[in-house]
Amino acid sequence: MRLRDDEIIGIRVETNAGRYVGRIAGFVVDAESGFIVQYRVRPKGIVAACFPNVRELLIAHDQVVSIDAKRMVIRGDEVGDTGGRRRKRMAPAMSPQPLTSEQR
Repeated sequence: MRLRDDEIIGIRVETNAGRYVGRIAGFVVDAESGFIVQYRVRPKGIVAACFPNVRELLIAHDQVVSIDAKRMVIRGDEVGDTGGRRRKRMAPAMSPQPLTSEQR
């Protein structure tokens, strides 16, 4: 399945355990290969509550279990409820500053 950029933005993101993480706000493309390497996700719900200063999360392509026009599923152990501890593979964007043009 192929999705256009306007179809990817706003897709619901959840863990494979069903925990709602947020919605896709954008993505990062490798200029050499043309492939998406990271998804920018705006956190919502418990994830946003655990990280109140984080405006966006960067989800690596290899964390994605599946994606379709309605939702993206990521491995649950990357985001899981760990008492506020951050897992290394899910990198918050450098909040509260906006992303630079190189990070976009």
